Amino acid sequence: MITEYYYTGIAQEGIERRADVYLYSGQNERAIDSYRQRISSLPPDDIVLTKKFIDQAKSTVYFKLGRAYFAQNDWNNAREYITNYLLSDPTGVFSDNAHYLLGDVYLKLNDPSSAIISFQKVQAQNADLYAKAKGKIADTYFETKQYPQASRQYFELAKLIKDTPEEAEATANGIIALIRAGKRPEAERLIPGFNSQYKGQSEKMAAFQFELGEYYRTNSNFGQAVKYFQKVIKSYSKTKYADDAEYYLALTYISQNKQKEALDLLTGFAKKYTESDKLGAVYNTLGGIYFRSEKYESAMTSFKRALDRTDDPVLKQQIMSNLINICVDIFIFHDRSSCNHL
Repeated sequence: MITEYYYTGIAQEGIERRADVYLYSGQNERAIDSYRQRISSLPPDDIVLTKKFIDQAKSTVYFKLGRAYFAQNDWNNAREYITNYLLSDPTGVFSDNAHYLLGDVYLKLNDPSSAIISFQKVQAQNADLYAKAKGKIADTYFETKQYPQASRQYFELAKLIKDTPEEAEATANGIIALIRAGKRPEAERLIPGFNSQYKGQSEKMAAFQFELGEYYRTNSNFGQAVKYFQKVIKSYSKTKYADDAEYYLALTYISQNKQKEALDLLTGFAKKYTESDKLGAVYNTLGGIYFRSEKYESAMTSFKRALDRTDDPVLKQQIMSNLINICVDIFIFHDRSSCNHL
């Protein structure tokens, strides 16, 4: 029909319907081609159709094009067409979806501030999407270390999704954000209530203890830090926080000049937590201890293992710097051949 009656309005609508099928079936390149064809078929004015109708038709295609480009990971074109939709029809039927999708685009473009602004424009009457946008806002504040704002957003989200499985997650994140914001007393007052209200949340309870330990460690209250890290290791050994707690406990011992206790933890870490994402950091810390003790061979072995056990570019750079430093020291004061292969 589209090819035979290309000159009719029905045929042009058919192009858009075909594009919709492409979009929903994941054939995004075909969808983009068809939507662009549909836009070009809409004239700036028409004898039969009113200009308002044409503008609305174009704006709808703009939104769909933005979705198709987003699915193609083409963030710039996605932003352009979604923005065009919002400019041409700011209160249109897809406006909430457009603001939400534009927020996701800005996250992909590493522009969290603009993402938050977009998510905030989703209307509350669109309850499900509004709650999803609130979650994105909270997560974005958290990831950008704006913890006071994150905690407030998480607690608001928990009220919106009350009596759902996600309520506990939002509340827990709010408590963690409070701890990271330095509002430890307020967070500690909420933890017993959380434990009472949400049963079987051992991962979250472990997270609270770990975060409190890290709060005390960064504030140089090492005695309290040891207490909380040890609690995680003892009471929540099956959680994903056990290896983190053991590593940070070792760091705390180093800060207390308890080198033996730190070494005992670090040297046994790899056998105890064979798949830990902290292995690179553990070997790097071990290498530093050996280096300061002038145990150069052990230090170099540890640093090399550290390189093999991390993909973190910042940590890799630090490890390489440590290897260079140890080689300079060996080159000047010891056997120069030890670093020839590096």
